[in-house]
Amino acid sequence: MQHSNENSISINGHQAAQQSAETSEKQQLLKALRESELLRELAELLASSLDPTRILQVLVRRTTEVCEVSRCAIWLLEDNQDQSQSQSQSQKSPSAYPARPTRLRFLPTAYHMSVQKMHQRIFQMADRMWHHSLIDFDNPVIGRLLDEQGLIIIDELREQPGLQMLADKFYARSIMLVALIREGRPVGMLSLDNPGQPTTFTHDQSQLARAIGQQAAVAIDNARLLTEARNAVALSNERANTLNAIYNAMTEGLVVLDSNGRVILSNQTADRMLKLNASANHDLPAFLRNRSIFTLTGEPIQPDDLPFVRALRGEQIHGERFLSKDSEHNEIATEINIVPLLDSENRKIGIVSAFRDITEQVRIEQRLRRALLTMLHAAEAVSGVIEIDEILKRILAMSLNTLSSERGIMQIFDEETQTLTPLASTGFTDQEIADWPTEYSRQLVSSLNQQQFKEGRAILINNELSQANTDETSHRMVLAVPITHQYHLLGLMLLDRSVIHRHANSEQADNGTTARATQPLSAIEFNAWDIAIVEGIAQFAGMAIEEARLQQEAKIARLNEASMRESNAQKDEILAITAHEFRTPLTVILAHSQMMTRILNRAQEANPQLKERLLESNAFIADQTRQLTNIVTTFLEVTRLNRRQINLDLEEINVADLIIEIISNHRATSPIHTISYQFDPTTQPYLIKGDRARLVQIFANLLQNAIKYSPLGGPITFTLTRLTRLIPLETLPQTGDEESTTGAIGTIQREEQVVEVSIIDSGIGVPLEDQVHLFECFYRASNIGASQAKGVGLGLFVVAEFLQLHGGTIRVESSGIAGEGSRFILTLPLAATDTALS
Repeated sequence: MQHSNENSISINGHQAAQQSAETSEKQQLLKALRESELLRELAELLASSLDPTRILQVLVRRTTEVCEVSRCAIWLLEDNQDQSQSQSQSQKSPSAYPARPTRLRFLPTAYHMSVQKMHQRIFQMADRMWHHSLIDFDNPVIGRLLDEQGLIIIDELREQPGLQMLADKFYARSIMLVALIREGRPVGMLSLDNPGQPTTFTHDQSQLARAIGQQAAVAIDNARLLTEARNAVALSNERANTLNAIYNAMTEGLVVLDSNGRVILSNQTADRMLKLNASANHDLPAFLRNRSIFTLTGEPIQPDDLPFVRALRGEQIHGERFLSKDSEHNEIATEINIVPLLDSENRKIGIVSAFRDITEQVRIEQRLRRALLTMLHAAEAVSGVIEIDEILKRILAMSLNTLSSERGIMQIFDEETQTLTPLASTGFTDQEIADWPTEYSRQLVSSLNQQQFKEGRAILINNELSQANTDETSHRMVLAVPITHQYHLLGLMLLDRSVIHRHANSEQADNGTTARATQPLSAIEFNAWDIAIVEGIAQFAGMAIEEARLQQEAKIARLNEASMRESNAQKDEILAITAHEFRTPLTVILAHSQMMTRILNRAQEANPQLKERLLESNAFIADQTRQLTNIVTTFLEVTRLNRRQINLDLEEINVADLIIEIISNHRATSPIHTISYQFDPTTQPYLIKGDRARLVQIFANLLQNAIKYSPLGGPITFTLTRLTRLIPLETLPQTGDEESTTGAIGTIQREEQVVEVSIIDSGIGVPLEDQVHLFECFYRASNIGASQAKGVGLGLFVVAEFLQLHGGTIRVESSGIAGEGSRFILTLPLAATDTALS
């Protein structure tokens, strides 16, 4: 019995274990069924909907159900351009998971929490925290998640280093994190937990969460692709609309033709200009053959020579112009450019043409050509005329003809009296000419001081401006054009296009009434082109008048120059004769003075006091005679220089030795001056070719001047150095290979070695305004009166002339301040042998 009971118990236990196993297996099958149902539902949802918000919200809700947790959340990685950088970096990373991008955050996107499994207070707190949560991508937890195959389970977050803040922030103790990876790129993160409660996650939950994460990554990536596609379509439509608006807003007409001449595309400007029907399929060359098209010169263009036909044959059209006529027979000028349209293999499949209306431009060009021709005719009309009266008459006639006016007056302006005097007229009677200035005196006189006249701009006088009192009915239209040159008013040209109905003398009609006859004159308004052309003519007239005046002055100057040359020749002749006549008595006076000195020196019986006085007087006579002799000699040299009668006796001279000799001869003449020299050291002597007597005269004259105009004494220094200067040889047309600062003209130069001598003193100096005239004949500086120095202003003139004969130059440098002195600088060319050695 006992054995039977034991068997019964064993059977019951076995049955219970079997039932338990069957129950567990059944539960696992149900769970697997729910999981597969969830995955199938998610797959269908992904296939049927592309709304990421709805998909993710369903996903987190269903995940909490099948994974049996209270909370599920999804964070998406920020959409940032750095994400693409991380993707390119991930391709280089050997890890199975990509490298982590920087400066990104996970943003809360989808969230679900089951209220049934949670206290209400905890639910509210956790919900509030999650909606304000952000997780930085560089958080250590994220790094750990990506390093551990995209799934981690963290128990007791508060006990993990560095995770206390995360645990407090999300009110979590145990949490499962799943990385959402799509094609090796992180797109987000899935989290599962039970807020505030420790949780032990099973392997099945982990696998199911990973599978759900994969589905979520697919949904997120599909949504991203959809968004990008929609954005691309929107951008494409926007660009297409923009291009279409630009295409139709262009002022140029655009037409695209296929290889058969059919219009593929045209903008609104082309449709309007060519009168195309946008809905019709036009054969453009055939369409244009029915229209009259001409060249700009008026010659008809044959159908086969039309630009579109030639372009279809392969010719490239660039900037071609032609004329056509609209429905009202108005001429329209068009400029067209046509280029071939090629496919991807560079085969011609059509042409693209762009054309624009240049009617106004052509009209302007025609007006400009007429204006230029008018200026040319004006130049021809006054060419060679130097009489101002004749110039004004011809300009008036040309202006009237150009502007189709019948009446006009040319007046000369007197700047001193500020009055206008009629000089020439056409279409006016003598009385009208006499009354004209009175009629318009107020307007013209008041305008003379206006900037408009000074700038050469015309003034239009009409009924509103006219102050004339007349009984005649009239339409005033007078153009007052100033003739100016460099803002100076020279005259005034008045052109009249007024309509005046003059009443003829009363005549008795047959019926006894008085009839009044009228004589209308034609009138045309002055337009802007008329005013511009006549202003140009007036400006040209001003230049012609100025040129005529200059020619007249030049003619008078030539006459004066010839008269001056004749006077100078007579003056030189008189000066030479006078100097010769003076030299003889001066020589006699000097000889007798010297003889008297010798007699007095031999006279032993003479009164010593009387003898001394006579010797002093005789010495004074001799000194003054020598001065007069030097002046006469200088006069003779000036005369010979003017007549080019000076001949140089050239020899090789050492300038350094010559300067030392001059200094030695003059050092004792002025004890208050210290005369010295400073020569630059050189291995070669300072040799020049020159006339020794003339060079001694040059240096002695300059040294005497330095002594004379340094009345308080002081140093006088000669300096000597060697320089190189450029000498122009000739001027030739430039070939284009060489560079020249003068543009089309190139100057050929050579180097020349020269010796430079400076004479430096500390005297009264030379005023700046006198330096430019210092070497002129008979010129004396304005400050020499204070020095009591005597002279006639010929010494420096002779020095400069003699230096020029030697091929040298001279100039002066001085501040003009007394005590700072002067520096006279002269140059002389070195001898050829010395130059070759150097």
